[in-house]
Amino acid sequence: MRRTYIAILFLMIITLAGCAKTYYGRHVTAKVKQEPVEEFKAGDYAVLSFENQKKIGAEGWLWEFWVYYQNKLYFKYYLQTRVVAGTRNYYLIEEIPGARSSTIASFTAKPNYDRTKDRLISNLTDKGSPRAN
Repeated sequence: MRRTYIAILFLMIITLAGCAKTYYGRHVTAKVKQEPVEEFKAGDYAVLSFENQKKIGAEGWLWEFWVYYQNKLYFKYYLQTRVVAGTRNYYLIEEIPGARSSTIASFTAKPNYDRTKDRLISNLTDKGSPRAN
């Protein structure tokens, strides 16, 4: 009985370890669970963008952006939908590890990917490199 549990646990660990794959891009190398939609530069930062293909319901995130500086993950940005007073709004939210998340931009109409990307590039360019801050 105990051998069965150990065997099942071992198979689960192997399965979970295989879920993450290494993405080798032009600007960054990272462990990812799904293939990024695009990789681009924003000032001194390299950004990987992902699309949420499992969005369920009215609220959740549509796009996720991982921001790297010198191959280290610095920020994550999400384009989230929220229903406020019966109206659906879209928010670009910045998540810094160990800090409180903040809203960078809000949209009343659903922004397309390029508009969201341009807003993110503008924000990261204004922010400057982490060494300067």
